Amino acid sequence: MPPHRRARPTVRVLAEDLFTDWTEPHAMRAVVDGRWRDLHPLSELPHPLLRKAAQLYGPDPAHDPPPRLIACSGDLKLQELRNAQWRAGLWTDPETGVRWVCAAGLAKGGHKDGADFYQWLGAMVERTDGAALLPTELDRTLHKIETTAWLITQWELRLQDAVAVALNRADENWCCRLDLPHPVRADSMGSAQLTVAVVEDCEELVVEFDLDSEFAASELGWLLTVRVLVSLSPPVQSWDRYGASYSTIAELGYRAAQRERLQVASAREELLAQELGTVSHRVHTQHLAAATVDGRASRALCGVFFVPMQDHAEIEECVECAERLAYLPR
Repeated sequence: MPPHRRARPTVRVLAEDLFTDWTEPHAMRAVVDGRWRDLHPLSELPHPLLRKAAQLYGPDPAHDPPPRLIACSGDLKLQELRNAQWRAGLWTDPETGVRWVCAAGLAKGGHKDGADFYQWLGAMVERTDGAALLPTELDRTLHKIETTAWLITQWELRLQDAVAVALNRADENWCCRLDLPHPVRADSMGSAQLTVAVVEDCEELVVEFDLDSEFAASELGWLLTVRVLVSLSPPVQSWDRYGASYSTIAELGYRAAQRERLQVASAREELLAQELGTVSHRVHTQHLAAATVDGRASRALCGVFFVPMQDHAEIEECVECAERLAYLPR
């Protein structure tokens, strides 16, 4: 798994060095409480110094600014980062290329021990050889979690882009095959056939998934399925399901409008969000519980196939489901 190289702080820096100037109080509270997993991703925390680090030292090291070494950092060879009065030292892991904000403070004093940042850093390097500043096992574990999430997001963006390219080729009645890549491995997870047809005054979209057996019933396979469907039509209750085939009906002109939405999202590197349902359906309680856990669709009393993704108590009940329930024996 390739590492996510974007500059990120160590836990020690968060707990000891960045003691003020947080722009969101909840982040500071999580730091004080040591709730590191609640702060994910650490490379995007709301502190001006960390935002500057993430901006200058992104995923591609070719775009890093020219190196400016901090003389007192010794063999660590920390690169200097400045933002207003704040200063930071960035260390690059020679094995992975990951950039770490491993020291931070104020240039004119105000560090926790009262020293100027450079005075404090020099003393730390002299006293511990800099070992106390380097990432710990906890840091590396949190980094693996962040890397995995980043890879999944990049993979979902590739899937969304593949759907956008397909829709750009779509004529009035049209069919194409999408290869579905694995987020990390070089091989694919299977394929999907996308069919678009104009039926009377509507557009019908049909997606038939043919996933490899390894992924057909897996969480990764379900995540892939949802991303393809949401890229085509975000309202999750609009899709009907039969086996591995999904279909939805939209008004004429929908494809052109969706192409524009996908183009805007791709330019911003954003994933389209799921649009949750506006009504709650009636389904057997046992089936509902199983579907909620494993992402399977269940057929409601009204005939709609849907996957439960939200709290039904917060939305109105489906009128047709309620009418059919009234006919059932009590």
